[in-house]
Amino acid sequence: MMSAAEAPASPVFGLPRVPRTVVSRPRITKLIADLLKDHDLIVVRAPSGAGKTVALADWAASGATTGYISWVSLDERYADRVSFWREMILGTALRVDESHHELISECAEALLAGADTRAVLRRFVPFIPQTTIVVDRLDLVQDDELIEDMVWVLQRCHHLKAVVATRTRSILETPSIALALDTAFIGAVPLQLSVEETREVLAVRGFTMDPVEVHAATAGHPLLTRAVETVHARSGQSNLTASVETAVSDFLNLSLDKSSLGQATKEFMVRTSIPESFTPDLAVKLSGSESVTNVLNDLEDQGLGMWFQYADHQRFEYTAAVRVLLLKSLKAMDPRDIDRLTRIVIEHDLAVGNAANALRQAIAISDLDLASKIACDHHIALLLSQAKTVRDILGALPISRLRKHPALIMALALCHNATSTGRVKALEYFGLAVVFAGMYKHSMDAGQRIWMLTLESAALRFAGKLEPALKYAKRAVEGFEQSPWELKERLSALEPTLYDQAAIAHIHDQQFDAAADLLCKSLDASRRAATGPSTFLTTGLLAFALASAGRCKEARMHLAWLNEARWPPGMLDGYWATTYRLAQVREAMDRQSYTEASEYMDLITSEMQVSEFWPQIVGFRTLLDLHRTGVITGPASLEARIRRAHKAPLNDSGQIDLDRLRATMYLIARQPQKADAVLSKYSRPDPRVLLMQARIALYLGDPAKTMKLTGIDDLGPRLEVHRLLLRAAALGRLNDAEAARDNSHAAAALMVEYGLTMTGALLPQEDLDVLARYVQADEPEIPAPFGVLPDRAETASLTPRELVVLNAFSLHGSANEVAGALNVSVNTVKSQRRSILKKLEASSLEEALVIARRQRLLED
Repeated sequence: MMSAAEAPASPVFGLPRVPRTVVSRPRITKLIADLLKDHDLIVVRAPSGAGKTVALADWAASGATTGYISWVSLDERYADRVSFWREMILGTALRVDESHHELISECAEALLAGADTRAVLRRFVPFIPQTTIVVDRLDLVQDDELIEDMVWVLQRCHHLKAVVATRTRSILETPSIALALDTAFIGAVPLQLSVEETREVLAVRGFTMDPVEVHAATAGHPLLTRAVETVHARSGQSNLTASVETAVSDFLNLSLDKSSLGQATKEFMVRTSIPESFTPDLAVKLSGSESVTNVLNDLEDQGLGMWFQYADHQRFEYTAAVRVLLLKSLKAMDPRDIDRLTRIVIEHDLAVGNAANALRQAIAISDLDLASKIACDHHIALLLSQAKTVRDILGALPISRLRKHPALIMALALCHNATSTGRVKALEYFGLAVVFAGMYKHSMDAGQRIWMLTLESAALRFAGKLEPALKYAKRAVEGFEQSPWELKERLSALEPTLYDQAAIAHIHDQQFDAAADLLCKSLDASRRAATGPSTFLTTGLLAFALASAGRCKEARMHLAWLNEARWPPGMLDGYWATTYRLAQVREAMDRQSYTEASEYMDLITSEMQVSEFWPQIVGFRTLLDLHRTGVITGPASLEARIRRAHKAPLNDSGQIDLDRLRATMYLIARQPQKADAVLSKYSRPDPRVLLMQARIALYLGDPAKTMKLTGIDDLGPRLEVHRLLLRAAALGRLNDAEAARDNSHAAAALMVEYGLTMTGALLPQEDLDVLARYVQADEPEIPAPFGVLPDRAETASLTPRELVVLNAFSLHGSANEVAGALNVSVNTVKSQRRSILKKLEASSLEEALVIARRQRLLED
């Protein structure tokens, strides 16, 4: 029978080299090839050692299936979404026209940059040639999203098929997948050796035992057949029911004796068993031997492991059962030798970008200081592509072991925070990290302290604690900028993230100019480090900060670059582009291009539940609905939208933004008292609150109060324009036309200087019409605004407490009942009722309630 090694060449990427001593099994090759003709997906599920890998490799090398075959043998490097699909994309690049290579490579780079996986796949799918994907060891995948990706791609690419090998059940065997794809299953039984195949295995290996007897003892299990038959054929024993472990142990020893290398090779194997797979170079470092390729080839011939070919290198992997035995032998070595060998593996893993496994190995030798350094230095790679693996590694450790290493707790928190379902757990870990960081900072070096301050700032920000987050961010920046050159060089990879995180805290605190300065420093650092994806993220943040401040001409320069730049595929479709899209929305609204702004907003509406900028998304979405459709959804609809979006703690600044939005909706609904009540809780002067209160006063016919409330300075361009327009409207109502004109002219000058318009002024239309004439007299190119506030109306000016009493009367019939409901005296209720009747000019409570409903003073 022809061996797999002698089979016709097949266009296969990543195919393991089948040992020469393995015989072909045509019946399994034909089974797989026939099933692929009528099915999109084949699942091969069988226990370890059942021969899945060898059988699939035999089929793949046979040429029985047309088209390309992409083989991925999963291990820790390729068991997460990003690494798996990057390997698939790079493999495809070898098989398509050269003109497509750059576009496909960009897809691979986008995944590493954190782009939305599904968006990248959408871009990648059209390039896939006729291909069959082979995924070995699917049971290593812990992320169901990767498997869901496979199903999604198979549904959309009809010339793509998949064969997966696994030891355990997966979601691919659920009824929903069977409905979505034509799926076939191959279990352990077809993989069992027949009597005839057992005879051929014995013949190839030179054994003379009765194949019928051997087959009966092993039930045709391929690994046990080779192990048990070898042991007993050589020893002459008649007991064929020896334990698997003993059989494998004896099989290993006899295989080494049979090879030209002998028992000395076992030490080599034990030393190289620490990594799950390894390159020849790593084997040289671990074993001390200068020539390892011949040794590994011999081990492959003895069935103790297999070579796997990747895009640019080969890796060797021991058979699972053999590696288990080797790891037991490893534990008997001198602990100092184990520590030294493990550190060699860690160094290698970091060099090839496998930070997650380096982290795992550091924890295995209980070096949590090294693990902390890995978590800090490689946080971006760990967070973007290996978050699930890191959660599993660190989540298995008790907090008592991590308390002196808050960087590891912070890494665990960030990995949980990467998914919407992990936010609650993330907040718990963020809190613990902050507490322990404060307790053990003295044990960190200067670089670790700076990075920990940055992470603490982010943790506090996610927890809704903006003031301490801002303090820690400033300390991190100061610490970095005052550091010696050597430390700055060491932290250069972290520099853009440090500035970005500090800038985000400043944006939340409305310190847009300071944020812009920090982001410019981040851009310089990103360009020096040539980190393209970071440049896109930072530029989007910068455009958003500038647009929020009202520095729209500068924002448009950065938006123009982002609009023309070649973004990594997928980055525009998710979290990474949120602030870029918000900047686009703000800029389009300033031009009164509300349809265009809505199109940008539609791209990130789904981010409301995960982005820390969700209050801004809610606010823009609500204002766009008003400006674009003119439909007033009402305060109740706004609250429903907030409840759908609110999935994270809200900081004080975000609360002000939402309350200002609530007040706006009440004012639009002709309920100025309710609008005022929403803002009455703010005692500390905040320009956003003061300007909103000034609008309410103007609506209620109190321009003098508007003038008083707008007597503030040191505002950014956007708020200063709104302040000047409010004062101009108030002065117009006070019959001071000259002063109103002067304020309008000052506002117009700022609009021209910074590229602003009257959008967002939130004044009644009758006031806007007057001010527009003043503004356009100087600057005719500034468009007349569209007002969303109603014209002035006769609305009673009730105090917040009177509103409460009035609403109570709408629910209760008597003063006694109202007093009981509000827990106040009856005399107090009667006094407030008299004041209400007087202000509403009503002769009875019933009439007062009718007037209140007409003026929309009652709760919905």
